Amino acid sequence: NERAQHAWRAAGYEPQEQWRRWVKHLTG
Repeated sequence: NERAQHAWRAAGYEPQEQWRRWVKHLTG
């Protein structure tokens, strides 16, 4: 979700690799 990414960025997190991994896992 874009909102989640925005929230994470606001919190000061930038787990791009983790996010991509998560999305890949979800999409398969």
